[in-house]
Amino acid sequence: MLGRVFHELRLVEHWGSGIQSMNTACKEAGLPSRKLEEIGSHFRVPIYRERVNAARMDATDEQILSAVKDRGTQGTTAIAKSLRLSNRATLTRLNDLKSRGLVVEIGTGPHDRKRKYALAI
Repeated sequence: MLGRVFHELRLVEHWGSGIQSMNTACKEAGLPSRKLEEIGSHFRVPIYRERVNAARMDATDEQILSAVKDRGTQGTTAIAKSLRLSNRATLTRLNDLKSRGLVVEIGTGPHDRKRKYALAI
């Protein structure tokens, strides 16, 4: 019933798009395929945290890694300018690469505006 209301209010794209989005997100993150577990009249969708393969990288991620590798330790602005990206988009991608263990952040704290990024060893 709630799904129908969201659909009528145009808050969801179409029926089933959420499961497709979950599948895509899990696949890109290198997580195992999700499985639907039926429990009586309900269902459960466990999402695992253990990776079964390496997370996918797109061309922009590869360009960022290449820029950091070729030019050494750099800040967000320098990387963004070299790739013609916005600072925000670059920072988002750097944080994702950091969470995957591909780059390390060098700075005095999480809010250090002069922090730099280097390839993880």
